[in-house]
Amino acid sequence: MQKRILALFLTGVLLLSTGCGLSSGTKDKLFGDSDVSKLVANAVTFSNYELLDEYFKSDKISQDLMDDMLGTAMYTNDSYRMTNYLFENGADPNSDMQLVWDAAYNGWYIRTMPFIHHPDFDINKKNNQGHSILYMTLGRESVGNEWTTYKIAEELINNGAEIEENFFRNNDNTGDFPYSQLLNSPKTAKMMIDKYISDGNSLGISKAIEQALSGDISSCLKTLSVDKTDISEDEISLIMIYASCYGTTDEYERLCELLESDTHAAYSYIAECGNVEMLDYFFTKEKVDLKADTDDLHYESYLDILKCAAAFGEYDVCEYLLDKQIVPLTHKYPSVLAGAILSENFELFEMLYDYIIENGDETAVDGKDKLSENMIYHIFLEVGKTTGQYDVTEYDKKIFDFFFEQGNDFSKVDISKFSNSKNNYMIKNGKKITEDDINAIIISDDKNTLQHLFDNKYDFTQSELEYAIKYSSSDIVDMFIENKILPDKECLKNSFSSSKAVVKLLIDKDVDTDIKLNSVSYWDGSVKHGDYTLKDLYEARGRDDLAELL
Repeated sequence: MQKRILALFLTGVLLLSTGCGLSSGTKDKLFGDSDVSKLVANAVTFSNYELLDEYFKSDKISQDLMDDMLGTAMYTNDSYRMTNYLFENGADPNSDMQLVWDAAYNGWYIRTMPFIHHPDFDINKKNNQGHSILYMTLGRESVGNEWTTYKIAEELINNGAEIEENFFRNNDNTGDFPYSQLLNSPKTAKMMIDKYISDGNSLGISKAIEQALSGDISSCLKTLSVDKTDISEDEISLIMIYASCYGTTDEYERLCELLESDTHAAYSYIAECGNVEMLDYFFTKEKVDLKADTDDLHYESYLDILKCAAAFGEYDVCEYLLDKQIVPLTHKYPSVLAGAILSENFELFEMLYDYIIENGDETAVDGKDKLSENMIYHIFLEVGKTTGQYDVTEYDKKIFDFFFEQGNDFSKVDISKFSNSKNNYMIKNGKKITEDDINAIIISDDKNTLQHLFDNKYDFTQSELEYAIKYSSSDIVDMFIENKILPDKECLKNSFSSSKAVVKLLIDKDVDTDIKLNSVSYWDGSVKHGDYTLKDLYEARGRDDLAELL
């Protein structure tokens, strides 16, 4: 846990261009060579792979430092690529299991994938409470967001995570929230149960509960009709929730009568399980009017229902909800379309899109004929955070093309959340370029997209070259120079976190090395004033490799 906190701390402090970091009183206790640790953390934060390559080749990165950087990598925009990069260079995927447990529990899909897919990852290791990562995916309260829980669990199982009998028992020792892991994620729980039983295992629980958790409500009803004496109140609640998700209205009402119980409907769970009949039953019974205004107390909860159905590709449920004229959509709630995109059900996506065009307010729909760029931003922010760092697929292209054909220019889409291949496709097919886009292209070392922009006469500035000098590779810097974007003569004064290859390139291009400075700053945030040279600055930042070049 200590490592994780340290990594997160470094991520925050090193976002500052000044490089302020740990206090001088603690730095040496933590890493020994504190200058190297700060520089490496900065390189991880800003995805400076060339600098990292140099440090790995020079054997300056210890195993402990490399492992600590996994925490920093996980919380960067480039988490998927950077985490895999550290693994390729020897980082231990088991060095801080708390990182992965936290990510899985919170449904951080893309952050968990490099660990899950690592061949040496101890996928069944348990925490101090005796819970595996797979079990912890069930533990979170995932109403409105079970898609990521389900997908993480699915990937874990496909990569060797073991489903255990105790997953399906009451593991709450306090009695405050019995069967919480089964109540929080019924879709995910049923998937695990189906897999466990199909592999020839027994759940080790009463027959009626096993039938309910398996979605076989008809058999559960028959079992309880014969004998219900050993069913506790907590177990009755569990049965009723699963009956509402997987049963018919008739089965549910017979269970209510038999068990002398009822339950408040978990609409989102019913929706993601695709049970239109039960949704309609509860809406009618509880007199639910989905046509709420945006200031209605129920507005977001109603949209959660639609979002859950969309994420799991439940076309019939979504169609039913739209027929009920569910609340209008705004740019503040793009998860519905984001969910439909993630489900890869294009027919469903089109139906939802058309509905929003007809029923969305002015913050979501621009001129009543296309989605606003602000809405597009929010949609793809969610998609980007979930699967954006994977390479572009044919389905991705189909989605991008659809929006471009509707007249959207993706001007506000944050491409830092996407892979180079996806960004290259967006930009070549009509994305309007912003200054933030250029920085993202530079920091991701996206040579193909950068060359496309040069070929199409994009008006680059010297400040963008300076950004490349600080955070990108010598190839990117050279592309700027070859295209007549020339460095400032004193550009090296900001090169203390640049790769050695970048500085050598600039020196070869005759930039000024005889720079006079009136102060130098250190990685611990301290500053000394006086008459200094470029060499003094490099040495103050622990860059003896750059000082040697001079």
